[in-house]
Amino acid sequence: MSAGATYKWIQQNFSKCPEDADEEVIQMYARAYLWYAVSRTLFSDGTGRNASFMWLTLFAEWGYMHSWGSAALAYLYRQLDEACCRTGKGASIGGPMVLLTIWSWLRIPVGRPIPMKEKPWDDHGNSRLRAPTWAYLWDNTEVFHGESEECYLRYTNQIDLLTPEKVEWEPYGTRGNVGTGVWFQADLNRKCMQEAHLWRIRAPLICVYAVEFHLPQRVMRQFGLFQETPPPYKDTSIALHG
Repeated sequence: MSAGATYKWIQQNFSKCPEDADEEVIQMYARAYLWYAVSRTLFSDGTGRNASFMWLTLFAEWGYMHSWGSAALAYLYRQLDEACCRTGKGASIGGPMVLLTIWSWLRIPVGRPIPMKEKPWDDHGNSRLRAPTWAYLWDNTEVFHGESEECYLRYTNQIDLLTPEKVEWEPYGTRGNVGTGVWFQADLNRKCMQEAHLWRIRAPLICVYAVEFHLPQRVMRQFGLFQETPPPYKDTSIALHG
C-alpha cells in the first residue's frame, strides 16, 4: 500500500522481536512499535484500521525532538474541522479520540459514563513518573448498553438543552489551584503540569501538513479567568463560544 499499512499487518510482522536480534533489528522493531502506538492513539485516521507511513518517518532519527502534544492538538483540530464537512453513512473522524472523550466527559454531562469504584493504581515501582493522569477518573465505569442511532438523537437533544450552569467550566481546579481538582486517591502525574507556562500561548500548532492556531483567549474560563463584566460586543461572542 502506498499510503500506509494496516494495524493487523504491523501486529503480524512486528509483534515480537526475535531474542537473538542485533541492534539494527531491535531498532527496527522499536520504530514499528512506536509507529503503531502513535498511529492508534494520537494520529488515527477515519478508518481506524491503517497506520500512515508519514508517522513512521518521524522516527528516522532517535535524537530529533518533536512536540507531540502540539502536533496531536493540531491534528485533532483539523480532524474536527474536516469531520463537520463529511456526509454519508461512512462519515467518520480520526485523531486522539481518547483526549477528546476525556475533555468532553470532564465538562459536559451529555454521554458521560457513570464512574464505579476506583481500582488500585499500579505505578510499577515508579511513583514519580507513572502516576495517573486525569483520564484515570474514567478508568472504571459502567458498561454502555444501547443503540448508537438512538443514543445519537438523545445526545444531540441534550446538547441543545445545555445551559451554562450544567457545564463544568473549571474541571482542573480554580484559578491559582489548577491541578488540585482531582478526586482520585493517587497523585496526579507531574507531566500534566510540567508545561503549564505554555497553556495560554498564542502560536501555530504544526503537525506535518496541518497548521492550526492555538487560541486560548477563547476558553479563558477554564483557567479561572472568565470576565464577569461583559466586554465589548465583538469579544462577547468569543467568551460565549469559549
